[in-house]
Amino acid sequence: MAAKAATITVWRLFPEQTAWDPFDGEGARLYGGRWNPRGVPMVYAASTQALAVLEILVHLQGLSAQRAYLAYPLTFPEPLSRCLDVDALPEDWSSDEPSECLKAIGKEWAKSHASVALAVPSAIIPHEYNYLINPTHPEFKSVKQGDPVPLSLDPRLLN
Repeated sequence: MAAKAATITVWRLFPEQTAWDPFDGEGARLYGGRWNPRGVPMVYAASTQALAVLEILVHLQGLSAQRAYLAYPLTFPEPLSRCLDVDALPEDWSSDEPSECLKAIGKEWAKSHASVALAVPSAIIPHEYNYLINPTHPEFKSVKQGDPVPLSLDPRLLN
């Protein structure tokens, strides 16, 4: 009997009241991100809900951070994921202003279809991982979206 492949679960936080599909990569395509230039769709997720909250907090201010969120678990087979070699990154990879080098790495990975997901270090907590998920990958359908969990940010985090 063959052993069942291990799975990875990651978390995607998204505002509860939004018209966007949280899994189409459209926001990243329109605006770009640390790991992708404009024009490249990508879904950003975190290895834990706590890291996902921190990633939201560093980008939001004031009232926008007080919105209600949904935490979506995404699960996929471990063989569909790769881990970026942190030692190959430029020294300033975690700076506030993402480098064009990181955007090029993400763009090349997405275009290569080398994997559905790519684990990358968090700029906030470098020993924890975020996951880039490629919605254009032929195996994207293997990413299972779980039921969302309501999540309100504790107001103490916003002080």
